[in-house]
Amino acid sequence: MCKIINGKKYDTATAKKLDENYHYSNGNITGCTSFFRKKTGEFFLYYWANPHDLWSGHSYIQPLTIEEAKEYAEEHLSGDVYEEIFGEVEE
Repeated sequence: MCKIINGKKYDTATAKKLDENYHYSNGNITGCTSFFRKKTGEFFLYYWANPHDLWSGHSYIQPLTIEEAKEYAEEHLSGDVYEEIFGEVEE
C-alpha cells in the first residue's frame, strides 16, 4: 500500500517491515498490524482487516513519532530487536 500523508510518502513495498502481528477472533484472522521503518528513518504502522470482518476492505497507514515507535516496539518486540532498531539501552 502506498499513501501520501501530510506531504510524505509511506509505501509498504519500499519500507522495511520490522514486525507483524495478526489479530484473531474465534481462531480466524481478523486483521494485521505491521510495523515499518522508511529509508528516511521514519516509522509507521500499516493496518488491514480481513474481508470477512466487519471492517471489510479497511486498511490504513498511521505515521508514528519516534516516541510512538519506541512505545510500540517496547510492547511488541523483544529487547534484542528493540536495541537493533533504536540502539543499546542502559540497564
